[in-house]
Amino acid sequence: MISHFGSAVGRKLAPDGRFLSYPGNTVISMLDPKGEAFHHAVKWREALIHSNAASTLVALPSSSFHMTVFEGVSDQSRSPDHWTTLLPLDVPLGEVDELFE
Repeated sequence: MISHFGSAVGRKLAPDGRFLSYPGNTVISMLDPKGEAFHHAVKWREALIHSNAASTLVALPSSSFHMTVFEGVSDQSRSPDHWTTLLPLDVPLGEVDELFE
Protein backbone atom coordinates (compact mmCIF):
# COMPACT_ATOMS: atom_id res chain seq x y z
CA MET A 1 0.00 0.00 0.00
CA ILE A 2 1.38 3.41 -0.97
CA SER A 3 1.51 5.77 1.98
CA HIS A 4 3.24 8.75 0.34
CA PHE A 5 2.71 10.44 -3.00
CA GLY A 6 4.90 12.90 -4.88
CA SER A 7 4.17 16.61 -4.65
CA ALA A 8 2.11 16.67 -7.88
CA VAL A 9 -0.47 14.19 -6.54
CA GLY A 10 -3.40 16.11 -5.15
CA ARG A 11 -2.39 19.24 -7.09
CA LYS A 12 -1.81 18.22 -10.72
CA LEU A 13 -2.83 14.56 -10.58
CA ALA A 14 -5.32 12.51 -8.61
CA PRO A 15 -3.93 9.40 -6.84
CA ASP A 16 -5.45 7.28 -9.63
CA GLY A 17 -3.55 9.24 -12.32
CA ARG A 18 -6.39 11.47 -13.55
CA PHE A 19 -5.40 15.02 -14.49
CA LEU A 20 -6.65 17.75 -12.14
CA SER A 21 -7.24 21.38 -13.00
CA TYR A 22 -4.03 23.34 -12.44
CA PRO A 23 -4.57 26.90 -13.72
CA GLY A 24 -1.54 29.08 -14.18
CA ASN A 25 0.65 30.64 -16.81
CA THR A 26 3.44 28.13 -17.33
CA VAL A 27 4.76 27.78 -20.88
CA ILE A 28 5.34 24.24 -22.12
CA SER A 29 6.60 22.77 -25.37
CA MET A 30 5.03 19.51 -26.47
CA LEU A 31 7.32 16.79 -27.83
CA ASP A 32 6.87 16.30 -31.56
CA PRO A 33 5.11 12.93 -32.06
CA LYS A 34 7.23 12.44 -35.20
CA GLY A 35 10.50 13.20 -33.41
CA GLU A 36 13.16 10.88 -32.03
CA ALA A 37 12.76 12.13 -28.43
CA PHE A 38 9.05 11.31 -28.50
CA HIS A 39 9.70 7.75 -29.72
CA HIS A 40 12.29 7.22 -26.99
CA ALA A 41 9.83 8.53 -24.39
CA VAL A 42 7.13 6.13 -25.65
CA LYS A 43 9.55 3.20 -25.30
CA TRP A 44 10.54 4.34 -21.79
CA ARG A 45 6.84 4.66 -20.84
CA GLU A 46 6.10 1.14 -22.10
CA ALA A 47 9.08 -0.26 -20.17
CA LEU A 48 7.82 1.53 -17.04
CA ILE A 49 4.29 0.13 -17.43
CA HIS A 50 5.69 -3.40 -17.57
CA SER A 51 8.27 -2.98 -14.82
CA ASN A 52 8.16 -4.01 -11.16
CA ALA A 53 7.68 -0.31 -10.30
CA ALA A 54 4.44 -0.04 -12.29
CA SER A 55 2.25 -0.31 -9.21
CA THR A 56 3.99 2.63 -7.52
CA LEU A 57 4.31 5.08 -10.43
CA VAL A 58 1.89 6.74 -12.81
CA ALA A 59 2.87 6.67 -16.46
CA LEU A 60 1.38 9.72 -18.10
CA PRO A 61 -0.13 9.27 -21.55
CA SER A 62 2.14 10.07 -24.48
CA SER A 63 -0.19 12.95 -25.37
CA SER A 64 1.21 14.68 -22.25
CA PHE A 65 4.91 14.42 -23.14
CA HIS A 66 6.33 17.93 -22.84
CA MET A 67 9.16 20.11 -21.59
CA THR A 68 8.53 23.04 -19.27
CA VAL A 69 10.03 26.13 -20.92
CA PHE A 70 8.96 28.67 -18.31
CA GLU A 71 7.35 27.83 -14.99
CA GLY A 72 5.12 30.77 -14.25
CA VAL A 73 2.82 31.04 -11.26
CA SER A 74 -0.01 28.69 -10.40
CA ASP A 75 -3.32 29.59 -8.86
CA GLN A 76 -2.70 26.80 -6.33
CA SER A 77 0.78 27.95 -5.25
CA ARG A 78 0.09 31.31 -3.68
CA SER A 79 3.05 31.71 -1.38
CA PRO A 80 5.80 34.36 -1.55
CA ASP A 81 8.39 31.85 -2.79
CA HIS A 82 6.14 30.79 -5.73
CA TRP A 83 4.57 34.15 -6.62
CA THR A 84 5.66 37.34 -8.30
CA THR A 85 6.66 40.17 -5.95
CA LEU A 86 5.00 42.63 -8.35
CA LEU A 87 1.46 41.69 -7.33
CA PRO A 88 -0.27 40.73 -4.05
CA LEU A 89 -0.91 37.04 -3.38
CA ASP A 90 -4.69 37.44 -3.58
CA VAL A 91 -5.08 38.99 -7.07
CA PRO A 92 -7.07 37.05 -9.68
CA LEU A 93 -4.89 34.91 -11.95
CA GLY A 94 -6.02 36.99 -14.93
CA GLU A 95 -4.18 40.01 -13.50
CA VAL A 96 -1.01 37.94 -13.27
CA ASP A 97 -1.47 36.89 -16.90
CA GLU A 98 -1.77 40.56 -17.88
CA LEU A 99 1.46 41.34 -16.00
CA PHE A 100 3.34 38.58 -17.82
CA GLU A 101 1.94 39.67 -21.18
